[in-house]
Parts: sequence; C-alpha cells; structure tokens
Amino acid sequence: MKLSKVVFVLLASAVAFVHVCSGQITQRPGDSGPAVKAELSDPQALAVDRTGTLYIAENKVFIRRVDLRTGIITTLQTKRRLEEITSLSVDRKGNLLATEYESDRVIKIDPTDGSVTTIAGGGRFGFSGDGGPAKDAGLSRPESVTTDTADNIYFADLDHNRIRRVDAKTGLSLQLPGAVGKILTATVGSRSKPD
Repeated sequence: MKLSKVVFVLLASAVAFVHVCSGQITQRPGDSGPAVKAELSDPQALAVDRTGTLYIAENKVFIRRVDLRTGIITTLQTKRRLEEITSLSVDRKGNLLATEYESDRVIKIDPTDGSVTTIAGGGRFGFSGDGGPAKDAGLSRPESVTTDTADNIYFADLDHNRIRRVDAKTGLSLQLPGAVGKILTATVGSRSKPD
C-alpha cells in the first residue's frame, strides 16, 4: 500500500479533504469528480482565492483546482507547459502567481483562459536587473511568491539570498533594503526565519 497523507484545507466554514498519494506519477485522475477520491502526484504548493477555489501545484507542471463549495477537482489548462512550479499565490484580481524554480521565472497565470505571462526573470541564471524591467532581471531559483495590498509582487531569489520586489505600477525590479542573508520565505506581514 502506497504511503499517503491527507491535506485539510479550511476556508470560511468549508473543509476540503484532498487525498495525496506520494511518489505516484498520475495522469490527473479524478478530474470533474470529488476531490476526496482524486489522487495527486508530488504536490508542491497551495493557494486559495477569494471565491473559494483551492489551487494545487501537482508534479511541478500541472495546476489542479478544487471548488471548496462543491468539492469538485479539475485541472487548469494552461497555454504553455509549466516548468517546476514550487510556489503559488493569488493576487487581488484572482490571477495565479507562481515561481518556475528551474527556469528562473516568476509568472502570472490567468485562470479564466490559461494564459501565462512572465512577471520577472528572463529565464537566465544570474543576479541582475535591479532598477530595470523585472522581465529582464536575472534570477536564480525564485521561491515563495506573494503580493501586498498594492499588488506589488515579492519573492525570494533563493540562490542570491535576496527578497526582491516587482513594482505594480512600473514593473521595475528592486531588491528590498537589508534583505540579505539566508531568508527562506517571503510572506508579507509575517516574520521570515533565517537559516
């Protein structure tokens, strides 16, 4: 019997139980059925939007979504293949933000049509681009993407030990002052613990 675990997600008064089979490569089984009967392969990240939809990065290349009101799971069809998704967040407009760990990008996914837009990182390794367009910035293994109430985007540039920000109005990339060191998370409004 395969090792399994159950993820409990509480939003308002709704509870979704998602059964996770660790280490099993699947073909997105269970779509359009109850999430409690679906199997997930190597889930990496979770995010919940304001409408009560749970998003799950599965096997680093798929985005599964669960309607927490109905308990039904489906797969978000994106217009290009995703590359090692390791963190998810939702902005105020309901767009998904994600980090593509190996391709060194922060991306936005429109859940209504599956379009994928690069927010930061040109897909090349290295530290560069502060003060310039975020799309041209060099990143190395971005992680832990989140936003603030002004729609600025924050993420950890992991290999460079930096927290970086994309300005919502200008699209420019900035390094947060003093954000140097082994900072592993970039959650706005809570403390990040150094290694």
